[in-house]
Amino acid sequence: MEPVSGEIEDVDVNDLEDIAEVNEDDLSQSEEDEDEEEECEPPAVEVCEVNPIDTSKVSGQELKLMMNAFLEQLPWLINRDLIDKAALDFVTSLNTKNNRKKLCQSELNI
Repeated sequence: MEPVSGEIEDVDVNDLEDIAEVNEDDLSQSEEDEDEEEECEPPAVEVCEVNPIDTSKVSGQELKLMMNAFLEQLPWLINRDLIDKAALDFVTSLNTKNNRKKLCQSELNI
């Protein structure tokens, strides 16, 4: 998998004129209505099951290899779903003090 590259001129903007414009006053009124609705009803929460890796069964060398693979995939996380999956993977299987330090260092270098 390669990082996404391209020029700003490559973006297709032809269909943007077909999008209906929204009046700001109508938008603020609808936001107020939504806020009132949110206060009345509790938000629906979607529960997903996570199978964490049992770190007691993973050796130090395997954990190091898993962390290196995780750090190598970070530049290619280009949307929210991929980022959420990577964060969940880190929290469930790679969350150690040294790995958190490595993650911070790699983010500062990117």
